[in-house]
Parts: sequence; structure tokens; C-alpha cells
Amino acid sequence: LQGYGKRRVAGFEDFIFHKGIEFAVEAGREIEAVAPGTVRYVGTMPAYGNVIIVDHGSRDYTLYGRLGKVTVRQADPVKARE
Repeated sequence: LQGYGKRRVAGFEDFIFHKGIEFAVEAGREIEAVAPGTVRYVGTMPAYGNVIIVDHGSRDYTLYGRLGKVTVRQADPVKARE
């Protein structure tokens, strides 16, 4: 849906910097971790609904949002593609 980097937003004069890549998947599909890591947050966030944040080390994180069902808990280790 969105790539990394700066872009103009309709209605604003300035650019914004998007710090990640946003993907969409079909409703009901299971989400897989992009890399191994540790679950650091499970909860909700405004505009993202149910959220999981995975810490991959070296200040690299993945936020998985708008989730229908969460099957991991904070501090759980995850493997790539798990």
C-alpha cells in the first residue's frame, strides 16, 4: 500500500516521511513474521486496532496491525514465517 520514504499528502504542502512499508492481505489470512524476533507489544493502537510489535534486534521492528485475532503473547519468541 505504501513504500518507504518521503511523499506528499493530499491537502498538505509539506512532505511526510513514511518509515516503513505497508502491505495488505486478504481478510482472514494468517500473518507470518518477516524475520525472527521477540514479541514486544500486544494490544491496541488508534487507527491500527489489534497490534503486535516484533523486535528483530538492531533497532528493527515490525508492526502488524488491524488484526482480527492475536495468537501470541508479549515476550514470545517468533521464527521467520511463523
